[in-house]
Amino acid sequence: MTIAENQAAATFEFQGRIYHFCSERCRRHFEAHPGWYVPVRDDGSAGTLEEEPGVEGRTHGDCHVDPIEKEVDLAALQEAAVAILRVSGMGCPTCATRVRNGLFAQSGVLGVQIRLHEGLAEVAFDPSQVGIERLERAVALAGNDGRHEYRATLVGRAGTGAQSVPATHRTVS
Repeated sequence: MTIAENQAAATFEFQGRIYHFCSERCRRHFEAHPGWYVPVRDDGSAGTLEEEPGVEGRTHGDCHVDPIEKEVDLAALQEAAVAILRVSGMGCPTCATRVRNGLFAQSGVLGVQIRLHEGLAEVAFDPSQVGIERLERAVALAGNDGRHEYRATLVGRAGTGAQSVPATHRTVS
């Protein structure tokens, strides 16, 4: 996730580079554990996220968002369509929870599984109540605080909901 300089709630300088954060809490977490977020080269200097494969976009992870839950309708889940969305902008487990909550808030969404490190959301839904465009829009609106920006694109469809999305509806990171 990238926080624009003019939208940063906090900043921190680490080894000559300024980092921008969505909250003071996230800045404090980064300050306490910079190596979790910025690769450190063998000479001790700060590397870039591009130098470490598989962590592009990772910045911070201590903002808190409570996950929402829905009652599981097993019969509807058995018949659900499943969309696999590529989601950009998720940089931490809290981002994944925001995206999950945005999807779950849609009428007709029956199950959501977020794969943070793969940048994927697997959504079981009733197509008579919600369509792909609305799912993509829900992901975009999940970052509506002006500091987070998420985008979703349909990349595939899977089997029925009961086979693909676990009934536990938990975020996977």
